[in-house]
Amino acid sequence: MSVRLKRLQADYEQVKRGLHGHPAIRIRGVSGSPPDRYQIEYRVRSLAEAADGSVGERHEHVAEIYLTLAYPRQAPQCRMLTPVFHPNVAPHAICIGDHWAAGEALLNLILRIGEILAYQSYNTKSPLNGAAARWVDENQGLLPTDARDFSPQAIHVPEPQAPSAALCQNCHGSSRALTRCAQGHRVCADCLVGCTRCGGRYCLLCKLESCVVCARLVCEKCRTACPQCERTVCTSHLEACAICGRQGCPDCTIACSACGKKVCLAHVGQCAACRQPLCPEHRQACVACQRSFCAAHLGPATGMCAECQRKASAPPPPPSPPAQPPRAPAPPPLRPRQPPAPPPLRPPQAPPLPATHVFECATCRSKLQVAREHIGKLVRCPKCGTTAIAR
Repeated sequence: MSVRLKRLQADYEQVKRGLHGHPAIRIRGVSGSPPDRYQIEYRVRSLAEAADGSVGERHEHVAEIYLTLAYPRQAPQCRMLTPVFHPNVAPHAICIGDHWAAGEALLNLILRIGEILAYQSYNTKSPLNGAAARWVDENQGLLPTDARDFSPQAIHVPEPQAPSAALCQNCHGSSRALTRCAQGHRVCADCLVGCTRCGGRYCLLCKLESCVVCARLVCEKCRTACPQCERTVCTSHLEACAICGRQGCPDCTIACSACGKKVCLAHVGQCAACRQPLCPEHRQACVACQRSFCAAHLGPATGMCAECQRKASAPPPPPSPPAQPPRAPAPPPLRPRQPPAPPPLRPPQAPPLPATHVFECATCRSKLQVAREHIGKLVRCPKCGTTAIAR
């Protein structure tokens, strides 16, 4: 059995023992013999985004973990099969961290995903979900969503029944002779790994990491973190800046295209024409636009770049005509005076009726004068005493 198959079998047995009886995490399904693909079910209070954009709680989640052919040297591929609203979770991947060691246990990775779902672990500086990162920054008081302890120290993993002295501490095999690695682990020959720099004998339980430059496994003594980008590199790949002396990996110390000196990112420049890196000694500024150029793209006589030289040699524009003095605004046109409108015609009014009425008595023929309001009523003649209707 190969080293990878032994590691897969040991991981499967350890995960089964560690998750047995766990209140929030269980194995939903596996594939492969020994298993290299896991479906893990989490009953954790987390968050999910609805179709209308609102964020709500979700209590059941399923994650898939695939152990590639390069495992354990290469980190497992993790993704969520159910929707999750988290800064470090995308539909295609779960960010499990920047560094992966071949000796890290698969059980610890499964527990770490539980911490991510419970919002006990998150990173908003380099998120996979920008909206979730903004939500976390604005709602720190609501985190974590699940306060249960998902650390490896919170669970008890029973050891195999066989005596530990007779088993390999990595693959738990007992068919071969055991030796001690440089860090004291008792492992079989299949689980031994050599440091590519110093040749030390280490095992898969040791914290060996890959150099980002040469991709080789190196031990703790032969590797370091780049002081500028903090990535893991071999100590032989670090180079010092020729100006400030600060060390960096090949991606952080750039060679000047003119003299070949290595300078750090703080002192390196770029020609605006050819885009070649330049150190401060071979970087000159155009006297017109102040952009940085190399000597080949800067005029030796004028000290200007090609673009500024074309502008300087172009014929001057024709002089503009002299400005005319501003004209006074024209007065508004005079409007003819309109004759006043005649007063409205009023209908003729009837003359007022007299206040009294005079009529003749039919008996004595005397003239009787009565008030206007008595017309049509019976009145008495003061001379003859007869009554008649005033007409």
